[in-house]
Amino acid sequence: MFLIIENDVGDPLSVKVVRVVSPAPHRAWEEVLRSDPYALESQSPAWAAAMCAAGGFEDVSRLYETAEGRRLVLPLLRRSMAGGLLAFDRANQPHCGVSGIIAAGGATAGEIGAVLDDLAGRRVLAQSVSPGPLLAQAWFAAAPVRATTVPHRAHTLDLAGGWDEIWSKRFSRTSRRGVRHAERAGVTVACHTSGQGVPEFCHLLEHAVVRLHVEEPDRPDVALPVGPSRRHHPPGGAAAEAVRAEELTEDRAHRLLLESHDLIQQLQVPLKSRDGR
Repeated sequence: MFLIIENDVGDPLSVKVVRVVSPAPHRAWEEVLRSDPYALESQSPAWAAAMCAAGGFEDVSRLYETAEGRRLVLPLLRRSMAGGLLAFDRANQPHCGVSGIIAAGGATAGEIGAVLDDLAGRRVLAQSVSPGPLLAQAWFAAAPVRATTVPHRAHTLDLAGGWDEIWSKRFSRTSRRGVRHAERAGVTVACHTSGQGVPEFCHLLEHAVVRLHVEEPDRPDVALPVGPSRRHHPPGGAAAEAVRAEELTEDRAHRLLLESHDLIQQLQVPLKSRDGR
């Protein structure tokens, strides 16, 4: 289901930005992140730092202070070309999670509009933002006429009512049957929050894609992982053992997650036949 959240903080018609700092100081960024109930990990300074370390991006995030004393942060990553003469700024890279402005209680339409006005005055070749679905109404209301808006589908699950309500009324019959089948088969679920499960995930992902390629060799959206330079190894490999032996820091865990994203992107490259079609 798609949720639209209205936010009554501030007057949407009188938001004035009095100060902009770029890149946003990580301490202030983290404080704003923790005060926004709609913020996601992909909007965190640690995520941006991992993207810069793994993808060669530049952090050009922006911290805004308004006349009302509110602080807004827009995560922003830059890809430069032609020796820095051309710059492409994205609030997040494609398939790397949603982004958009974060603020205490969530950004208002007026605050979003003030940030978009600031971005419109920057000398950058192209800029894009990928906000989350929960504030979609505010973004649509604030988007200027000259902006290009591309709709995307987002899947959310309302957790109100507790597990019994979710299980009986929001899971499909097929989903419930699949869960029961997994329970009978002895499937267990483990939650990892420090990155130690990423090598196993990469290993299973590779095997799943190979199996899919064997079962459906003509699918154009599946390609096998190729090349000896691939950074991913099966769980028994030396690299995975080193990961298990190492106490993962938060940034290290993010880098591993980004490497798994790189693998997913590689596996999505369409297959080509020998004649190049």
